[in-house]
Amino acid sequence: NLMDTIDPYKYKSILLPFQTFKNEPLISASFLANHYKDIKFMIAIRPYTISALHLAMAAKTFYDLYGDRLIINFVAGTYDEEYLMFTGKSASIDDRKKMLYDYISQFIEFSNGNRYAEIAISGSSESSLQTSTEFADYSINLLSDIDKVSNYKKSKMFRVSFATNKTIDDCIFDS
Repeated sequence: NLMDTIDPYKYKSILLPFQTFKNEPLISASFLANHYKDIKFMIAIRPYTISALHLAMAAKTFYDLYGDRLIINFVAGTYDEEYLMFTGKSASIDDRKKMLYDYISQFIEFSNGNRYAEIAISGSSESSLQTSTEFADYSINLLSDIDKVSNYKKSKMFRVSFATNKTIDDCIFDS
């Protein structure tokens, strides 16, 4: 499977993205962490998909089970339709970016100052970079946006795409 293929290369972490109607990334990370002991799992979370309290509880549980191997990639969400599906309401991307700031504040508060997970924030907008500067261990951006993020000291990660012939879904449920 894909994880067995990449495990010998000693990746430090892999991203399990949030995709509507696909496997839930936190559950997938927990399954994989039990089988692959030397890798961190970055999970993408949108603030409207799970409460900040529930996420703090899940991060603590993951930490208690697997140690410091969870990175939460907070994302405002790109698609208005997805927000509508989860909440029954509409919100602009700017509204969701503000929501993300408040959500991360709550997540940290509910974690009682404990670092159960590293925090990564995706986005190169002014508000996303400000949120990253305040809260993030990592800011994830496109390499093409390097000029936008160069003034922010926490901009440590840049998105570089590569292709494989299998998806994480195939990996998890391969027989």
